[in-house]
Amino acid sequence: MESKTNQTFFVAHEKEIMALFNEINEGVKQYLPSICDKTVAEAICSEAEGELEKLIPQLPDIGDKSLELDNGVSSVAVGIAYYKSFKRRGISIELLGKMLYDLRTFQLNEMTEEQRKAIADEMFSTKRLSEFKEWATWSQKCLYPYNWMAYYIEGDGEEFDYGADYVECGVAKICHKFKADELVPFICLLDLLESRSLGLGLVRTKTLAMGDNVCDFRFKRGRPTTQGWDTEIDKIRKLISLPSYEPVLKGHL
Repeated sequence: MESKTNQTFFVAHEKEIMALFNEINEGVKQYLPSICDKTVAEAICSEAEGELEKLIPQLPDIGDKSLELDNGVSSVAVGIAYYKSFKRRGISIELLGKMLYDLRTFQLNEMTEEQRKAIADEMFSTKRLSEFKEWATWSQKCLYPYNWMAYYIEGDGEEFDYGADYVECGVAKICHKFKADELVPFICLLDLLESRSLGLGLVRTKTLAMGDNVCDFRFKRGRPTTQGWDTEIDKIRKLISLPSYEPVLKGHL
């Protein structure tokens, strides 16, 4: 059911978003001195917190049925907060992207094998797939302009277990609203990183962030994930260097 309050999705989950930010920020405080002066690093961390606090009430609603509050959703708000601080200082967006990628790598490496298996079990469970099908059908109603729109793809049991075609991307649309288009491809890379760590077997040949008409996710549990920073960064560099770059934006904005 949709919320009966006037709170947006992000405002309703503000405590969770700030808790995630604080966890990430501890890593950022240790990471940033490797790429900039310590004083600058401290200022960025402080500024980003303030930016996030201001940003959350401004974020457009995506509905209570939107994707569960995980890195895919919350990283939009957290990423934009750091983006504003980096941009203000003229620090490369690629350095921000690499920082987010490296910090997520560290988080995933800290997990035990049992924790990774539990997440993968849940990702491929009948319950999870049923919930995702329901969400995908709901997303096609286009009730929230800044939401995702996805179509569930049944697996064939051999080539892939299940998939999803995203024809609209909430990350791209929200980043565009806050003039942070170039951040989108770096957030997309986190999907590949998580698949590699958790054994989800994700193959993705197209993304809206890279100018394609769809993000074609195909999962096959246990299949090695061969895509990642090293395979994608050159493509991203070329694309975001274009003066006219913006991800493919669809919907009713």
